[in-house]
Amino acid sequence: MFRIKLTVVALVAFSASALAQTTGVGEPAPVRYNCGANVDTSYVLGINAKVDNGPVAQGWCRATAATGLYGELWVSQSLKRPGGWETPDVNEEPNRFGNEVDITFGVDRKISNRWSYNLNIAHFDIVNPRLFDFRGDIIALAGTLRYHATEHTTIYVNVEDYEGYGKGRFQGGQRLSLALASSFGPVTYDVTLRRNNHIGGNEGQLVKLTFGSVRPIAKIAGGELRPEVMIYKPLGRYADVFDTQVVGRLAITW
Repeated sequence: MFRIKLTVVALVAFSASALAQTTGVGEPAPVRYNCGANVDTSYVLGINAKVDNGPVAQGWCRATAATGLYGELWVSQSLKRPGGWETPDVNEEPNRFGNEVDITFGVDRKISNRWSYNLNIAHFDIVNPRLFDFRGDIIALAGTLRYHATEHTTIYVNVEDYEGYGKGRFQGGQRLSLALASSFGPVTYDVTLRRNNHIGGNEGQLVKLTFGSVRPIAKIAGGELRPEVMIYKPLGRYADVFDTQVVGRLAITW
């Protein structure tokens, strides 16, 4: 807990420093807004655990200042279990935990033309036992360092720490990732090697492959629509706990 508090204090102090910057003429820095929405064939967590085996609708909006300080709201809704604010009866509705509300605050800035970073703190409100009760939810701290090798190729490392709190709290742990994101012809791809340390009581490695489209397949209300496919492949002993998961996605971004 002391480690979490210390990290939060450092992040807040750094964010305040970034927010204090202006455009150079004494006026508040402008704010940029980005939003998106997607429908996935199922909801699979980054540790390769499928928490909802039916389709889910998800959406997000982010507000970013010129200083790099940002806030983001992310929501997920199971389409087979609309509403669903309470923990379902797992005997009647197994793997129906696709309802979630996340709030994130962080800093995303360039160090140079080649390097950039992201630091953030997030609160994950999950149905444990219900949404908006602040019991059994998760606090996460994360940092990402990116190397922009070319205009379309990025190598990055990511470190995350998850801590559950409240009655029936989620078992926390760390997640370490090394990834390459690029494109080949009309296809974008992201290859991520991930190590999970005791998150949810599990430990092991996996590879996540994400394939998408460079060009949108349609433009709707000013947004760009693209298909994606995500493959989660557990490695070694991790394959004894989890199966390979394939998730299809249709996403639009503004």
